[in-house]
Amino acid sequence: MGATGNGSMAIDQLFQCIEIAQKYGYPIYEMMGYVNIGCEYQVIGAHEKALVYFNLAEEVIRKYHLDQDPNQKERVLGAYINMQDSYMSLKQYDMVEKFLILERPLIEYMPDEEWIRFDYDVMESRVNWVLGKKDLVYEKLDYLIKCATEYTAIGNYVQNFTELCQLLIDMQEYDKWKQVIEIMERYSTKANVLDLKLFVNEMWRKWYQTLDDMPSYTKKCMELTDLYNEKIEKDRYDKEAAYDVRVALENNEREWKQAKKKSDTDQLTGVFNRYKLGEDLAGFCKKDLQRLCVGILDIDCFKEKNDTYGHLSGDDCLKDIASIIQDVVSKHSGKVYRYGGDEFLVVILNHENEAIKKIADQIRQKLMEKAIPNENSLAGVHVTLSQGYKNGKLSENKDFRTFFDEADKILYRVKRGGRDNYIVEE
Repeated sequence: MGATGNGSMAIDQLFQCIEIAQKYGYPIYEMMGYVNIGCEYQVIGAHEKALVYFNLAEEVIRKYHLDQDPNQKERVLGAYINMQDSYMSLKQYDMVEKFLILERPLIEYMPDEEWIRFDYDVMESRVNWVLGKKDLVYEKLDYLIKCATEYTAIGNYVQNFTELCQLLIDMQEYDKWKQVIEIMERYSTKANVLDLKLFVNEMWRKWYQTLDDMPSYTKKCMELTDLYNEKIEKDRYDKEAAYDVRVALENNEREWKQAKKKSDTDQLTGVFNRYKLGEDLAGFCKKDLQRLCVGILDIDCFKEKNDTYGHLSGDDCLKDIASIIQDVVSKHSGKVYRYGGDEFLVVILNHENEAIKKIADQIRQKLMEKAIPNENSLAGVHVTLSQGYKNGKLSENKDFRTFFDEADKILYRVKRGGRDNYIVEE
């Protein structure tokens, strides 16, 4: 059983837009239709399919000389940047270089948009480094750091700084990498945007890990706990466990080890927590592993459950659902983790898609039989679950994080498709 999201509907509408644009002679909308279809594939990481439509968009640009139209240069630049990003993800650096050349005159046409130039220069430097043009990168390095300091209020902040940090990692310019992280940290503090703080924390952890500074790395891991508490609004039980871990770390290593062992289990539901997941990641990424399945299960309209029946009833609901998931998944040697306030993550090894579907369906059926009331839910009068599963083989380009991100996107499609359902995808 599966749910179809709104993505396919959007693509249908985009094809209709392309057809109308072709019929009535609006090449700019034909181009934008192809670009938007490509972006739909790009979002889910299907870059080769995305490029099929990006290339069709490029054909329209060339046929109608849209890049020469002053009114369309910004749209054409956006199309080229999307094409460039997909080629970068596929490590086709010669094609990235091609689009950087095509973008240059378009960027010069917009001299006031200095952040666009910064974005361009970072990507150009990354490609030059990969292609062995290292002198060009060193010549521009101080300029890039200067731009990072001056042009922080930009829409693509995380993406641009991710590219810049990766460049500095590739160059082993660790002092400059630290300088950029400090710039990001100041900006994230000033902007007070949680996603930026999480991004900065990730960069610090990577930096300390690279320098083998484990005490500082551990401290940042503990700060990450606080950030996640804020982001997913963990309930009081998870917060207490996180604070206990922090206190134990500040005492001594022996106490930390004891607290860490206790903190592997979520105190409310009895299943594993996200700290235990961090420990288990290495086992999920073994080279001899045949198949990995990552599932994200989210309680539908849990806020309505709490608002209607109270938080104690909500706690009982979490316990019941955790017990159902654990009962089903453990029979297949899988593991269950409470990942957020009303969200669970399951990991199952070496199962085909049909077997995963049966597991998901068993969870759904058992929850239906439990008939936990939630009269104000948008999905029915009882508590329901939305489930998204990514199943397949690990590879150099598909690690655990990739599986997790894909499962999250699949879950979102289930939510958009009406909740109370599941999708399992290869």
